[in-house]
Formats: sequence, structure tokens, C-alpha cells
Amino acid sequence: MIAEKWYDSYDNDPLVYDRFSSYEDFGGKVLSKLIELLPLKGSKILDIGCGTGKYVKALSPLVTTYFALDKSADMLRVTKAKCKSFDNVTFINANSSSIPLKDNSIDVVLSTWGLGSRVLPETMKEVARLIKPLGEMWFITNFPESRFMDMRGLPAIEKDRFYIERLKREYGFQHVCTVNTSFHFPSIDEMRYLCKYFFGESTQKYIDDSKSKDLGHAVVFLKKQF
Repeated sequence: MIAEKWYDSYDNDPLVYDRFSSYEDFGGKVLSKLIELLPLKGSKILDIGCGTGKYVKALSPLVTTYFALDKSADMLRVTKAKCKSFDNVTFINANSSSIPLKDNSIDVVLSTWGLGSRVLPETMKEVARLIKPLGEMWFITNFPESRFMDMRGLPAIEKDRFYIERLKREYGFQHVCTVNTSFHFPSIDEMRYLCKYFFGESTQKYIDDSKSKDLGHAVVFLKKQF
């Protein structure tokens, strides 16, 4: 099995990651559900693993204060360029295990594909310290059953299924909903290039067989109230 290149892109190719991210959630179904479900008005929100700022740009106008945290300085540079006109956004280059914010200072914590399984214990301790009573944490991640996950293969499917079950079993998250959305690439060539870059040569036959620029993607929303 070829290792996927998510982590390489964070520091080495953030603009390639940003291209891939821009094709995700065609039609904005995930974004619409975030706006519907999260208590954004008047809130201070912490976005852990904000990446290249897709949701920072979309959600920060709807909240009082937005803390955009990522361990990759290169990712944050892209986010800053997108969000330089927003004066309520604070950018934090730090690990999720040591967040430089005050106790009981955050209303909502959001993580969209931003946390690996290995850092969960330390991160959840930090969230418990930072979040206000009755505050909410939301995890947005891949649902294991979709064309996107089929393309990536069984190891990725099993990994994401285990991750979701761990969040529910060990940390008390509840499955709120699953949103069926899709990636929409401008061309087959772009789709082939990016999928090969992130997921390896095995994706090419899957794409060629499908003959489609669209790739179905199911996204799960998990919530924990403190």
C-alpha cells in the first residue's frame, strides 16, 4: 500500500492541497449544514487544523471572534492571504496539544479533517480546558461509504471507520448527520493529477473507468457538548 500524501502537502505543497480542497463540496452542502447546525452568532470559535482557510473565510463573518489554528506555517500563510480583510480572525501557528488561549474562552470548537487519531488524547484535554460550559465541539470527517472512499481503497475506509467509532466510544461524540456531496473537478486531467498526487497510481484506473469529473463524497457531522 502506498502511503497517502496529505501530510507532505501541508508543508511542501499547500497550494496543491488548496486546489484539491476547492473542488470539494460542490454546491456547498457541507458549508450550508455547518451554518445551520453550529451556534455561530455571537460566538468565539476555534478552528483546529484550519488548513488553507476554506471555512475560515466562509464562517468568520458570522461569528464574533475566529481563531484559525494550524501547525503548518505554510498552510496559515495561504489562509492569511484569503482572510486578510477580516479583522476578527486571529491566526495561530501551534500544535493542537498546546493551544495558547485562556481557559474557558471558546464557545465552539470546529475540526474539519484537521486531527489525526494519534493527537486526539492531548487535543481533547486542551479542548476541555479551553471550552466554556455547555460549549460544543464539532468534528467533520469522511463517512466511510462513498465513491471517494472506494477510490482510496479498503485501508482508508477502515481507518476512517475506526476514527469515527473511536470519537463516539472514547470521547462521547454523537453522530448528528451525514451529508452527501461531491468533488467536482474542472477536467479529468486535473482530477487524475490531484488524485494520483494524494492517493497514488491506483486511483487512475478508477477515474478512467468512471469517465466522470464528479466524485461522490459523504461527510459525517459529529458533536460533543461539554
